[in-house]
Amino acid sequence: NDTDHVHNHIVINSVDLETGKKFYNNKKALHDIRQANDEVCRSHNLSIPDKQAQIRYTQAEQNIMDKSKDVKASWKNQIRIAIEDTKEQAADFDEFNELLKPKGVEIARMTDKTITYKHIKEDKKVRGSKLGEDYNKEELDNGFRLEKQRRDRQSERQIRPTIKATKA
Repeated sequence: NDTDHVHNHIVINSVDLETGKKFYNNKKALHDIRQANDEVCRSHNLSIPDKQAQIRYTQAEQNIMDKSKDVKASWKNQIRIAIEDTKEQAADFDEFNELLKPKGVEIARMTDKTITYKHIKEDKKVRGSKLGEDYNKEELDNGFRLEKQRRDRQSERQIRPTIKATKA
């Protein structure tokens, strides 16, 4: 229930009543609105919402968790768990997808900027950014790059003693 605490809703008219121009929402506008909201909260000694939640839950997911108190109940959370269990083992998206499949999840679609996962049993899809910051394509790509570097260093350490032994 969203009424047990002080909160606000920001409503924006899409057309400026003075100029008649349409409001175009973008990241900067969202940032500016959040900044203004934070200032109002501070001026009234209210808490400020988290800047970027690591995991994003929809209202429906929150309701499921509130009712069951079992975080694993949501199919989206099952996808999150599968990703957490496999993302550090993979060095690229192909390997990542192969590791996800035995856990009942697969990559359904990938573009230059986004990734969409599919819960195989439920036959439902969700974009990584909707699961939370840690599940989007950019974050995973950064992790894969680090894993690849780690593997390269490890294989380099294994090759060096072999080269030294043959020179001697």
